[in-house]
Amino acid sequence: MFNKTKKFALSTLSLATLFAFGSANVAAEELYYDMYGNVHVSLDSQDSQDNPEFHSNTSSFGIKGGQKLGDSDTEVIFKLEWQLDPTARVRGEAVVDRDQWVGFKGNFGKVTFGTATSNYKQMGGKVDPMYRTQLEARSALMRIASRQLHSGAGIDRGRLTKSVNYTTPKFGNGFQIIGNTTFSGSDDETFGAGVRHSGDKHLIYVDFFSDGDTDGFGNSETAVKGGGFYKFSGWKLSAQFESSEDVDGSDYWMVGAEYKVNDKDTLKFSTGAADGARESSSFAIMWDRKLGGMTNMYVGFGAYDDDNNSALDDDMLTFGVRYRY
Repeated sequence: MFNKTKKFALSTLSLATLFAFGSANVAAEELYYDMYGNVHVSLDSQDSQDNPEFHSNTSSFGIKGGQKLGDSDTEVIFKLEWQLDPTARVRGEAVVDRDQWVGFKGNFGKVTFGTATSNYKQMGGKVDPMYRTQLEARSALMRIASRQLHSGAGIDRGRLTKSVNYTTPKFGNGFQIIGNTTFSGSDDETFGAGVRHSGDKHLIYVDFFSDGDTDGFGNSETAVKGGGFYKFSGWKLSAQFESSEDVDGSDYWMVGAEYKVNDKDTLKFSTGAADGARESSSFAIMWDRKLGGMTNMYVGFGAYDDDNNSALDDDMLTFGVRYRY
């Protein structure tokens, strides 16, 4: 009953929004769109592997845009994005769909329908200095963030399929609320909600996740995480804590730091630990250099320490290049 109530409330909100659109002047304005993407490849030497390997780090391309509805403040919006792997030539595996949705935005906020990044996943990249590298917190090496809830696609993964997502406009001097739920026709629909407060130098967030009736007896698996960052004098300090033992067997914490040495060079550091089914800790350090425009290169080192089995200890040296467009 708890999940059905939340889903009904979100459905009602979506229908009310659509009825509001019907009363507006829907004479279509010109469509606007933007093509974007990035190619990001690294060469990685891992202690547990015999030889260095190339990896793609969420290389992707996409198109997003919208169209204003007449004289109203409402726009139809869309996003179509795919992930590619420049290191692979296997058909069906080298290109994978990512966020793909259609929706509306206006004074009421934003609502989308389709496959979209969950509220629980969204903030991870804001606080992780190593985001989208082989040393990121959710990586197989570092293991200081939930991989299940921050990656993949499905009704209980980082990217929610068959979902409705709503984000409020900012209010109260920087607050924002986001909610999402899936409609897959099963008994274990995912529901999530989060609160953010942001400004020029800070971000604070709390997010909740529930994957509904997973065992047929009304029991749901839930997770909660909180975190944020603060910027000052060339520094960016960040932290995140996850209570997700019900979902994947562990709780996690991580802290990060970035220091802008000059206009081109940034030093980055992260550390954290897992507690529960996985007892471990890890740290990473990285030097990142802008090469001009939207291109950067980096070199980093990360180490993983398993508290229960030293045979699982591992480390990695990574060198990467990323071009954005």
